[in-house]
Amino acid sequence: MEDADLLWIEEPVQSEDVIGYQTFARSVPVAVAGGEALAGVGAFRDFLTAGTFSILQPDLSICGGCTTLRQIAALGKALELPVMPHVFGTAAATLGPRRGGGPAVYPYVEFDMMDTPLMALNEPIPVSSDSMIEVPDLPGTGLELSPEKLEPWIVETWTEKL
Repeated sequence: MEDADLLWIEEPVQSEDVIGYQTFARSVPVAVAGGEALAGVGAFRDFLTAGTFSILQPDLSICGGCTTLRQIAALGKALELPVMPHVFGTAAATLGPRRGGGPAVYPYVEFDMMDTPLMALNEPIPVSSDSMIEVPDLPGTGLELSPEKLEPWIVETWTEKL
């Protein structure tokens, strides 16, 4: 794999396996990315104390939301480690640039190219010929959702009586 000049290897062992990550990280010359299944700053702290990740990949829906992602990013900054959020990492647009490899600085945005109903509710996101996307400078997640757009997937509604 050294000949491929990889920027990183992502999630090479089971997500909770601290010893496995330690062993792997010590035995390869390329950066190890991980953390997509970790919840909370404490979990990232424990993995980083063990010398596992070179790149942090918190998943916004698992790590604890935007606030926790920012805390994990602060932890990464303190340790001089880049953060590249896992899938739909639009929160990466709020993170400052960090040292990196390849054609750009971190944060990179992992962009899911799968055809999903949620993504189909909006205009396609253009991808340039060099595989880059433009990160919008507007607030929000980049998805314009409304009850009308979601109606085909509503199977039940209820109202709480006070």
